[in-house]
Amino acid sequence: MKSFVGAHPEFEAFGDWAKTAPWTASYAEVAFNSLNAFVFTDGSGVERAVRWSWRPQTEVVPITADPTTSKKT
Repeated sequence: MKSFVGAHPEFEAFGDWAKTAPWTASYAEVAFNSLNAFVFTDGSGVERAVRWSWRPQTEVVPITADPTTSKKT
């Protein structure tokens, strides 16, 4: 890992974020933004570029390093 981080200094910002980001028990608690765009064409030939964006509808319940000690209500 050290050689990768050394070769990619931009990774440091992610590492800093990952140290404090909450770990969750379910993807239903996590926002997601698609990196890929898709082009949809309607029956009239009109094209629209779209990206997916999912927003959780459940509350984030952080888990610990040992998931058996987290509390989910």
